Amino acid sequence: MASEVAITGIACRGSSEEHYSLVSEREAQIIKSLIVGATAREIAKELQISFHTVRTHIRNIYQKLGVANRIELLRWTETDES
Repeated sequence: MASEVAITGIACRGSSEEHYSLVSEREAQIIKSLIVGATAREIAKELQISFHTVRTHIRNIYQKLGVANRIELLRWTETDES
């Protein structure tokens, strides 16, 4: 079973730290790639895993974090700059 980790360096407006502990280390890597605009195919190549595995991770991330798409994921990870 994959170890569970917090996403370091990413703050979340309106969400508790508990949510970060829901994602695995691999999912955290994928989140970081997604928020800088990488495609699933680019992530697959970078992490040397299949495109379908990346899509599965993305689906699991969305479900765990309660988001529906990359835009919502980006908003979820934004830091409060005020």
